[in-house]
Amino acid sequence: MRWYLGLDSARDARDVIPIVPQGLLGMVKVWWRYLTDGGVGATTVTADEIDALSARQIHVLPVWNAVGTPETTAQGIAAAAQAAQAMRSLRRALPVVFADLEYGVPVTSDWLSGWIHGCRQEGVIPGVYANMGASYWLRAWTALGQVLREQLALWTADWLQVRTAPSPDQLGRWAEGWQSCQGRPVQAWQIVGDVAGLFDLDLVDASWADGLWASSTPASREWRVRILGKSIPPPVLDVDGRLYVGVRELAAALGKQVQVDGERRVVDIA
Repeated sequence: MRWYLGLDSARDARDVIPIVPQGLLGMVKVWWRYLTDGGVGATTVTADEIDALSARQIHVLPVWNAVGTPETTAQGIAAAAQAAQAMRSLRRALPVVFADLEYGVPVTSDWLSGWIHGCRQEGVIPGVYANMGASYWLRAWTALGQVLREQLALWTADWLQVRTAPSPDQLGRWAEGWQSCQGRPVQAWQIVGDVAGLFDLDLVDASWADGLWASSTPASREWRVRILGKSIPPPVLDVDGRLYVGVRELAAALGKQVQVDGERRVVDIA
């Protein structure tokens, strides 16, 4: 498994960076940050913070930390719409969003279905952060069904160490036991928790991450998208006109062809 190192924090990354051991900071490629304060005093990510991390060649993955009680399909769809609006307000290329399902939050398959469909409608890839060994998660995951399960980016919480940062060699040894959810490999693994009370350490599937970044460019490069004749909010395409990864995946899931009109900046899944 080829992997990258990631961090996640409730505070602005610029405040956390001085605390991160230099031997690990140079390995970091991904940083998860909250889209709201979560009602608990977390610091909301800003465009300036994203730009500062980008200058270090670190990509931000947003987390929607206002899921409430994740029970119904309608709630999942509404959460996706709210998350997408928060992401658009940042005017940066953010191709995926993770729902923050903290330990003990009894999510249902109905909510997950709504989250997936809502994110797809908004033109972003749906992801979830969860403790994927919990019984309530496994019930929801099993009931979700294979087709929808394959559309979720999975970020699992399974700490092997807390409060102290491991060596790069130790991370590499842990990565050999890469996590899965009932046989489905996860895209990211939160492996060390609460380091110095400020951040967590994560391992990220490098192949998955590379696919995201290859399609990410400034949000000013917007195209109009029609799916089976219905317009959806514009995703981001790169400067060569290669399709945003979410549109490609959606077309594949529908068994449809993608057509691009570069003159009018229109993408059709017909």
